[in-house]
Amino acid sequence: MIARAEPFGYFVNSNTLEPELFTGGLAEAMQEVIEQELSIGQATRDLVQGWVDDTDSLDEEQLIKLIERIGKGRFAQALAPHVDEDCQAGDRGETSAAIVRDGDVCYVCLTVLC
Repeated sequence: MIARAEPFGYFVNSNTLEPELFTGGLAEAMQEVIEQELSIGQATRDLVQGWVDDTDSLDEEQLIKLIERIGKGRFAQALAPHVDEDCQAGDRGETSAAIVRDGDVCYVCLTVLC
């Protein structure tokens, strides 16, 4: 089913969206949201800064745990002002992610690049 959907532009990954956004160009914005929304110690700040400096070192499980502490909806709302309308969040070869704001609603779109 997944393979049949790919020619139509549907992308399914083995990951959750947030790590894709982090490594796809929104690391600094996501860092800012995490630091604003959570009371975190210096060790966690240093850990997140390390991920920003080298996205290959991202601990995806830990990132998701931080986001879940905020709440995914609240996190998305806090992240939305950090991106422009129809802003490309990044390009990782075959895919790109875009966050589109429509008033108070934030839509996340993944696109397969041809």
